[in-house]
Amino acid sequence: MNVMRPADRDQWWAPPTPACFMCGIDVPKDAIATYWAGQSGTTILLHIECAERLGRELIGDAREANLARGDNIWGDRAVSLVRDRLKREEGHKDEDIPLW
Repeated sequence: MNVMRPADRDQWWAPPTPACFMCGIDVPKDAIATYWAGQSGTTILLHIECAERLGRELIGDAREANLARGDNIWGDRAVSLVRDRLKREEGHKDEDIPLW
């Protein structure tokens, strides 16, 4: 991703259309925008707010995909936190406390 200034809009590498990838509304030529070029040569232009929204949605989708794939990214973290809390409350030092 990159920031596109109004002066950049006429460059050879600028997206060919002013339409925002997310909302479809044209990004004004005098506006600061976000520009993204993919490895396939695809370029997209985004309003600042649309770039923020896309980023949040991509992160959320990636988390859902990891969970659907079976990655236990939060379960392991929860077990670790519970184990640490039990060690503190029970006065254990470095002993391993099984939770099953």
